[in-house]
Amino acid sequence: QPLDDRSARLFRGLFEREAGRREGQPLQLSLLGRSLEVPEAVGRTALFRFADLCDAPLGRDDFQLLSQSFDRVFIDEIPVIRYANREGGERFRVMIDVLYEAGTCVYGRAEAPIGELIRLEEHEMPPFLRTESRLVEMQSLAYRQPAKAQPEPQPTPKGKPKAKTKPKSRKSATGGSKQA
Repeated sequence: QPLDDRSARLFRGLFEREAGRREGQPLQLSLLGRSLEVPEAVGRTALFRFADLCDAPLGRDDFQLLSQSFDRVFIDEIPVIRYANREGGERFRVMIDVLYEAGTCVYGRAEAPIGELIRLEEHEMPPFLRTESRLVEMQSLAYRQPAKAQPEPQPTPKGKPKAKTKPKSRKSATGGSKQA
């Protein structure tokens, strides 16, 4: 779906339906003295822009904290991954791996369908083929079955590290991925 006003309204409506409220609040998660800013969160549902997660200097540990804190992650404004933005594309690949392995439900609004989302040189494609495959699988009904209830993430005052939370157990048939 194109990144137009109609798809933005549909994506926002999907977030509101899944979150159970019209608006969330900003939240700050902390890990080892670093913080991860969540632009909008309601319970265990979070909304980000691609740039918030993939153009920022985040890595696997940050994405694991994200997967431990939220059952549903909405990612808006996902661009086509090309040579010019391959660094963000690499972060996107790592993030999808982590969220998939944790059974986190991912919803995305992207510039192109999954099969056309990654446009790199042939020699750069192999790691991203798994990402495409996982995104497709995350759309299946089996993957999107409701997750077990988890406690809501708590904001952390700036400067104080949050106690590390126990990782969610791998859910064999939970989460999901949709494109609005």
